[in-house]
Amino acid sequence: MLCRLATEIETYRTAYPPIPSKFALVNMSSPGCCLTHVVHPQNSNELPTQNRIAMTTPIPNPKSSKNTMADDQHLPEDIRQQYKGRLGHELAILTLRRPFNGSRIDRDSRDDPAPAAVKRKLMESSFAVQDSSGIDAYLYLLRHLLSFDLQINDRTNQEAAVVKAAWLDVGVSMDQDHNLKHFLLKNIFELELVSSPDCKEATFDRLLHHQHLRNVIIQSDEFQFFCTHAASEETGAGDADLELKEIPSELFRSLNKFEAWDGTCSLQQYIIGRMPIGDIQHGSRTYIHYVGTPRLLHVPYTSIGSGPPFADIRTFQLDAETIWQEEGEWVSGRPSATYVLLAVVRMASEHRKDDIRFYWKRGGEIVPENTQLEVVGKNEFREEGRR
Repeated sequence: MLCRLATEIETYRTAYPPIPSKFALVNMSSPGCCLTHVVHPQNSNELPTQNRIAMTTPIPNPKSSKNTMADDQHLPEDIRQQYKGRLGHELAILTLRRPFNGSRIDRDSRDDPAPAAVKRKLMESSFAVQDSSGIDAYLYLLRHLLSFDLQINDRTNQEAAVVKAAWLDVGVSMDQDHNLKHFLLKNIFELELVSSPDCKEATFDRLLHHQHLRNVIIQSDEFQFFCTHAASEETGAGDADLELKEIPSELFRSLNKFEAWDGTCSLQQYIIGRMPIGDIQHGSRTYIHYVGTPRLLHVPYTSIGSGPPFADIRTFQLDAETIWQEEGEWVSGRPSATYVLLAVVRMASEHRKDDIRFYWKRGGEIVPENTQLEVVGKNEFREEGRR
């Protein structure tokens, strides 16, 4: 994922104090995905104020509780209520606290000859835990983006559920975190019972592209590389004046669908290759589209061989003609924006689980609290000597 720092042409819509950074997101297909954020040149040596607070704020140690009869009502508390008025705690927990790995799965007793009441009691009191690295990575990413005041509009029921879950105080009670994943799997995939295969199939990539979660990242206004409006004219109109028209949704989605970056060139070169050249015909009109310098950017990535060096994905400059609104009027210009790596997501494969890493603006990895999700990285390091 990539994150862009704030420029002079944008303001923040936030209940928190303004955050002096913008970020874009690069999602990479198997085996990896990367995220970056933009740094304002004048503030390139400074971390956002909230992030500086988060790095120094003490956080309660995780604790586990004895397994008890669990149901979807036993979920963690909302961070905004738990730490009301303590912005530093809220941001620290969103950034550094990961959920405990695992989801509760149900005991399917539908074929059991016991009476219905007995089967229900057995199902509620007897359950196992299944690995949930895909939904854990997705939830942790969403929490991190919320710390940058990610805006999610037109929510579906599933999107409302994951946003609510991202605001919960995970990483404290193992049982509650297992219940939370169980609750999400039932809601997202509309399941009556959650089974072990349901957990395994809930990969980060499947959640990212789920038809009822597309407003979170894939179709979010904050992730679109091109502007929603473009200079337009009737095809073949000759010297007719150009009009500013909204790009049809079908064309807009196709423009913003990135082809996978294979790492054979730098990320800077890849982005330059995405710049608009010439015009595009759609229906009876011709469009001259603009780069939108988005707050977030999502780029699929499949590396060839060992992949590009870290320096090639950590930052790039975006300098392109764009348009924006000022006091209700459209204006144009060519502001320069710097994008900086925010996160890398390694997609699940046959032999590896989903994994995610986040980075500070100056390149250092953000080390989360030591929850069970870190077992993924630790086990791989023991087996292969690297992560």
